[in-house]
This record gives sequence, structure tokens and C-alpha cells, in this order.
Amino acid sequence: MQLPRRRMPQRPELLSLAFAIVLVSLIGLLAYRTWVDFGRSSEQVEISRQIVDGANALLSSLRDAETGQRGFLLTGRDQYLEPYRQAITEAPNTVGKLTNITAARRPDQAERLKRLRPLVKDKLDELGETIQVRRSEGPEAAFAIVMTDRGKSDHGSDSGRLHRNPIRSQPAYDAVFC
Repeated sequence: MQLPRRRMPQRPELLSLAFAIVLVSLIGLLAYRTWVDFGRSSEQVEISRQIVDGANALLSSLRDAETGQRGFLLTGRDQYLEPYRQAITEAPNTVGKLTNITAARRPDQAERLKRLRPLVKDKLDELGETIQVRRSEGPEAAFAIVMTDRGKSDHGSDSGRLHRNPIRSQPAYDAVFC
């Protein structure tokens, strides 16, 4: 009994097979590159979200500090200082977190955050000063400090950003995105 002879593939069949293998490999390579690019884009979107959330948290913290200061200046009651007390710790921590997020990936934004840190400190110091003056010298002396608009003019145009358009002009937004 004789075994049937196997037919050897012809040259056109081999070329078709080689072309199919190359084509499948190329599709796989392109799919992999697209997947890697998508991963990088997703990571950048997450970082951007963290920066926006941090900038919003910073702005909220500073607003809460001002709200607490105003309540105390008007009433003299310590209970109104709770938002201010929270902001004293939260605001610098938030600036630190934003700096950490941006340091490795966005050095330009990290540099802007370095400029923001003293603005936040000065704002909190100004609020603390008026609270101390209210305690020691009374409401009229504290109101006199508030009426000077010192917080708006200490740093030229930078400090005034705390008091203008809350969406585009706050220092947290400008320091991070502009």
C-alpha cells in the first residue's frame, strides 16, 4: 500500500501566506501602539482631572476662609472661624498636592504653583491679621484694614485674581493652566 503523495506548496501560495502573516503582524503592532497611546492619554486625562479638582479645592478653601473671617469680623463669635481654621491647613496642603502632581509631568505648571504658594500664604496671613485685630482692637479697626483692599493690591494683578471671575481668574486656575 502506497501512501498518497503530499503536494508541496507552490510559490504563489507561499507568497500569499507570507503576505497574510505580515498583514496580521502589522495589524497587531498597530493595535498595540494604539492601546499604548490610549493608556497615555487616559493617564494624562486623570492627571488633568486631579489638577482641576485640586485647583477647585484650593479656591473653595480660600473662599471658606474668607467666609469664616467675615462672619467673625461681623459677629465676634469664634464659631464662625471654623472654616478659616480648616483652610489654614487645607490650602497649603492642597498647593503641596498640586505641586506633587505636576512636578514630574508638567514642570511649567509646577513653576506656576511655586508662585502661587506665597499668594495663598499672604491671603491667609491677611485674614489672620484682621481676625487678630478684631480680637485685640475691636471691629472698627478690623474693618478699617478690610476697607484698604490690601488683599486685592498686595501682589498687583495676581492677588486681585482671588476676587474676580471665579472660573477663569482665580490664582489656582491661572497658576496651573495659564
